[in-house]
Amino acid sequence: MRFSCNYNILLGHLQNVANVVEDSLSSEDDKNIIFQFKQTEAGQVVKLVGLSLQVIFREELPAEDYNLTLGEDEVDSNGFAYIQLKSKDLLAFLNSYKSVRRTKVNDVILEPVNGKIKCTVTESPIVSDEELSLDPLAADRTMFSQWMFSNIPIKPNKLPLINIVAPTEGLADFSTTAFRLYASCLLPIMENIQSLYGYMMFDANNVVAFNKAYISVMKNALADTGVFTDIRLGYRSIDFINKAICVADYVQVAKLEKHIFFKTALSETFVTFDSKLAPYQNQLDLYGKDSCVKVDRMYLKDVLKRLSLNNDAIVVQIKPADNIINLSNSNFSQDIEIKGQFGMEGLDHIKFKIMPDVLSKAIIGDDDTFYREGDEETANTYLYYKAISDSKFSITFADSTDTWFSVAIIVPLR
Repeated sequence: MRFSCNYNILLGHLQNVANVVEDSLSSEDDKNIIFQFKQTEAGQVVKLVGLSLQVIFREELPAEDYNLTLGEDEVDSNGFAYIQLKSKDLLAFLNSYKSVRRTKVNDVILEPVNGKIKCTVTESPIVSDEELSLDPLAADRTMFSQWMFSNIPIKPNKLPLINIVAPTEGLADFSTTAFRLYASCLLPIMENIQSLYGYMMFDANNVVAFNKAYISVMKNALADTGVFTDIRLGYRSIDFINKAICVADYVQVAKLEKHIFFKTALSETFVTFDSKLAPYQNQLDLYGKDSCVKVDRMYLKDVLKRLSLNNDAIVVQIKPADNIINLSNSNFSQDIEIKGQFGMEGLDHIKFKIMPDVLSKAIIGDDDTFYREGDEETANTYLYYKAISDSKFSITFADSTDTWFSVAIIVPLR
């Protein structure tokens, strides 16, 4: 067997697989890149496969991008041959060629040799016009460098995952725009852990992410697909879908018994989901719209950046009578103008402590995500106040678009 592929093309595909397998929740034994080769009557097929606890990913290489020599005695009874290499080791070797200055990297060649895999990288010199005039063949020289990798045997229990059958019916076209929005807004408040704080929930109405300090809620624009409802997906699944699948504007999607299946022109992805949705009605009930102050979102975020220079909680004082919100820590103090308010009568002094990064992330998305040109009201962030008891109240962060909000329970400072 001999497989060769253009260096840049192969590296792009390998990075997609690495995004699956290089998961802190996975065992080191499973952080591998699998090359699957098959000889069919129609021709040869080469796929790269990555497996993790939450994702099964297969990506086919276009036939014009590689050359493969595969003998009949090199395939199993199903017509497959495999190479399995440590993701970290392979990418470390190939990435070392990214910064070369005297040569152009051309191809990567993989060949089995005495139970190992010989990885050969070919380079050609970068020559000036003057050098080429002195030696017309200077640019035609090829340099070879090689590295020997262990070919890790495929465990029998991994074969059903590698060769999981993709559905051919029940696929629907899926616009990835809304999913990209949820990922960009809610992933930053999540953690890569297997607990409540490591999942994004989709129900019939909302998309919800939990943080230790608050929850953030967005309207579920994907509920009508019949796929993204009554499910939850883990942090790494959301991150991978966003990076590797949502690069396309449209893909095909189907909801299977245990997986959400995504199909693109070259890839097939099975993402594990479950239906263990956490209750959050109590948090929704804390969203009261009777008392509110409005501040300029961008200016608030800019002030929070300054306060983040100290790894210290900030004191927030909402002063409706003075038409300001004061943010301060031990080294810095800044007043922010209240752009508008209602229902704040009798609430002369609202004071609490919070970490600046917590406050900043609760105002989800980039500063231009929800801004609508020509509607300056969308440039404001709303802070809604609701009393819960003598010892606590809620602050809900939202805006005029009514497409998102974050709710936090606050203990006041006296």
